Amino acid sequence: MRHNRTMRSVAVVLAPAARTWRQPLAAALLALVATACQRPHPDADAQPLGTGARATLQWNGTRPCVDCRGIDVQLTLARDDDYALTETFHTRAGASRFVEHGCWQRQGVRLRLQGDTGSLRIYRLLPDGRLQPRDLHGGAFASASTLQPVAGVAP
Repeated sequence: MRHNRTMRSVAVVLAPAARTWRQPLAAALLALVATACQRPHPDADAQPLGTGARATLQWNGTRPCVDCRGIDVQLTLARDDDYALTETFHTRAGASRFVEHGCWQRQGVRLRLQGDTGSLRIYRLLPDGRLQPRDLHGGAFASASTLQPVAGVAP
């Protein structure tokens, strides 16, 4: 009995403190979610790739896979800052296709893809137009292959 009374009084003392940090945390999370995919202000580093009237840019490639025969990748960037990334995993049992949508930004030579489900992918735009997958800190993966621009698409 004595233990229960002590625990109740501790809970009463902690309850107001818990409320004081929950409200700012909830507000911060709401602000983060609301701004996660906002379009940046126009500047030199955030302009869309390419020139002319083309509405989309595409890259294709095959990535290595440890437990499958390879991953076919197709990335499509739209001028309205939306993207579609299709990955097809090839296994002995067949192929499994996954499609991700979200918004993208150009930051210098980096492309930042923020998925609608919260995923984040980074690519480096190479001088010849290929895309090289990068880790979240911008470092190159040791075994990653590049995505090739689709013929007729100039980055």
